[in-house]
Amino acid sequence: MLRGDIGHACRRGRRTALITGANSGALRLFCAQHVLDEVLEHSEAWASALKVPHDMYLARWADEYLPLIRTIQKDGLPYGLLGPSELDRIRLMGNSKDVPSIALSLALGAFYLTEDRAARNAVYGVDVDLEERQRWLRVLMDGGDADELSKVLYMAFAVPTLAVGGAHRDLRGNVTAASLLVSIISCGLA
Repeated sequence: MLRGDIGHACRRGRRTALITGANSGALRLFCAQHVLDEVLEHSEAWASALKVPHDMYLARWADEYLPLIRTIQKDGLPYGLLGPSELDRIRLMGNSKDVPSIALSLALGAFYLTEDRAARNAVYGVDVDLEERQRWLRVLMDGGDADELSKVLYMAFAVPTLAVGGAHRDLRGNVTAASLLVSIISCGLA
């Protein structure tokens, strides 16, 4: 899924909601090291398949995605946090390259993005509804929705900050005009 999100961002010329959400702190991106290795290993073929210049693909990866991804090395995977049924589902994957990502998703209780049906089944225990998954992916990959997410985050954080700043400015103006006692009471009430 990361491959397609990077390509989508390149074609649209702007960040996707996935990266906007991660930049704002609303989302946290985690990857097992093998995923990052795969991006570099296959980037030329993926960029070609997605019809975007390879240098643009790598630049977007390095500048926008890589700094936001928390990478977990294979020896740092938290298998001890997994329950017996989760460990059984991982064992069924055998030597699949996706095992580290599956273990990470299960340990974190995180949303797992993959095209691999067997890996999805291992994470969720059953196959997830593909229609529902596609709706989520359209939102995550749509650059236009990144603009909407930015507006929501702005309203959630900037408006209260401005309100507090305005109240502080008004209060400060009142402090110079009022006595010290009235100022202390006003500060306490504020």
